[in-house]
Amino acid sequence: MELGDQSPLIILDDPDLEQAAKAAIAGCIACHGQLCFGTERVIVQRSIKDQFYELLKVALANPPPTGAAVTLYLAERAKGWIDDAVEI
Repeated sequence: MELGDQSPLIILDDPDLEQAAKAAIAGCIACHGQLCFGTERVIVQRSIKDQFYELLKVALANPPPTGAAVTLYLAERAKGWIDDAVEI
């Protein structure tokens, strides 16, 4: 069940824009997007939008590692829930 919102990331003209671009990408792909607070849209101050978009393209070409979507532990845990349900 998704209980999250439509989390925006607001970029103004005073941050480290390269770091902000990396944070925007990380916010979108962290935990494979399965977060209640994952970044769903980016609102950028007009005066820096072109510069930010270029940095965003670079950050998107080199995304941070996200790890496995499913681990053996999670698969075994889910199977346990299914086994429990079948026994009932």
